[in-house]
Amino acid sequence: PTNTSHTATYLVTPRANACDGTPFTVIVTVNPKPVIANKSLTVCSGTNFTVELTDPTDIILANTSYTWGIPTVTGSLTGGVSGTNQASFSGNLTNTTNSNQTATYSVTPTSGSTGNCPGNPFTITITVKPALKATISTSSTDACLNSISPTVTLTGMNGTPPYTFTYKLNGGADINLQTSGVANTPTINV
Repeated sequence: PTNTSHTATYLVTPRANACDGTPFTVIVTVNPKPVIANKSLTVCSGTNFTVELTDPTDIILANTSYTWGIPTVTGSLTGGVSGTNQASFSGNLTNTTNSNQTATYSVTPTSGSTGNCPGNPFTITITVKPALKATISTSSTDACLNSISPTVTLTGMNGTPPYTFTYKLNGGADINLQTSGVANTPTINV
């Protein structure tokens, strides 16, 4: 496979009743077609993504366009749409579960300015991490001066610890609090 057009020239001599006719030339142009390997990408839920379709082993011709249908998904992914004659592959998927989910697209590339030749379909598999969630609980919302301070407990979910929480106290500067090891719950003494 190559990314340039090639020609084949045939010299044809017609023959009938044991007599040769006038030879003529037929030139056939063989246009290339895109050849693209399967791609994969891991993204966070609800974020825009673009799959880079430039790999040194791929054959991608100038003005190649891409067409794909609705993806095959696992779990409860939403946002998978089809595309027709697109210049690139991008999207935004939402994972409503607590674990990684995948969307698999079958994509057909078509060469642009060199013959409009469709290539073989390839797959793009997008792994979508779940949306991070956090909960907050307090031991009390009231406190007395010079008494035991209430505590605020933050709990991270749907991710891989350690978690980092950012909060402000009375509108001040950002304060970062990170869990340690595999824990998902830090506590703040107020």
